[in-house]
Order: sequence, then structure tokens, then C-alpha cells
Amino acid sequence: MPIMIQKAEESVIPVLTRIYRASLALGHIPKIWQKSRVVFIPKPGKNSYDQAKSFRPISLSSFFLKIMEKIIDKHIRDYLGNNSPLHDLQFAYQPGKSTETALHHLITKIEDSLERKEIALATFLDIQGAFDNTPHPSILSAKTSSYDGTSSTRTYM
Repeated sequence: MPIMIQKAEESVIPVLTRIYRASLALGHIPKIWQKSRVVFIPKPGKNSYDQAKSFRPISLSSFFLKIMEKIIDKHIRDYLGNNSPLHDLQFAYQPGKSTETALHHLITKIEDSLERKEIALATFLDIQGAFDNTPHPSILSAKTSSYDGTSSTRTYM
């Protein structure tokens, strides 16, 4: 959290709370929160930096927007945690799980199969630009179809 908010007078907190609640209730993001600055970071190991794909764009957005995103994220996680728990083998977006725990699970399965003299087979896909080339309405439809939480949160999605 930005130092400005951390060091703010106690009287500022109720005002910010009202602003965030109103924004959420109206499903409206103030225009000033939507402004961002893009910085291009060179990707390591590239032979040449004369093409745009040799850089990674990093968007520096408003900390007020980031706080709102965290509020919405909490709403969605709480809703999904209570109404449609994720599968045990879902490792992303779960507290205490990571790529490390996913790899540990995979290696354990492979070792168990080999111990039993069974065949172990794994398939991995890395689809370049999968998110960038998927129509955004399709992504939004998939996200909102399983979420029946508050309508204001759906508006933000």
C-alpha cells in the first residue's frame, strides 16, 4: 500500500471507504484511476532489440485502482470459496499452492507409476500468445458464467 495511504490521517480512511463502496455499488471506475503509464522492459537473452516483441510492456497504474482490484478480488475469492470450491488439483490462485507444489505433485505421481512398473505419460502445452489471441468477450463470458456474486462485482469483471 502506498505510503500516502499508510501515513494518512485516520479521518481519511472513512472517506476512502465511502469512495470505494460507491464505486463498487455504481460499477463505475473514476477516469483518473484508469490512467496508466507504460514502461517497456527489454526481455533478457534477445539477440536484437529492434522489434517490439523484444520488450515486455509493464503498465504502472493508479494505486487507487490497485486497491479496488484487491477489493474485487477478495469478493470473488470469498464467493468462489464458499459456492464452488476449486478442484484439489487446481494449483493456481489458491493459498498455500504454487507451481512448486504442482511440480511436486507431478513428480510424486511419476515416481509412483515407475515404482509400480507402469507407464508414466505427461503432456505439456505452451500456446504462444493464447490470452492475447483469444477474443475478450469469450474470456469475459467464461468468467462471468460461473459467478453469481454481487451484480456490482460482475460489472467490474
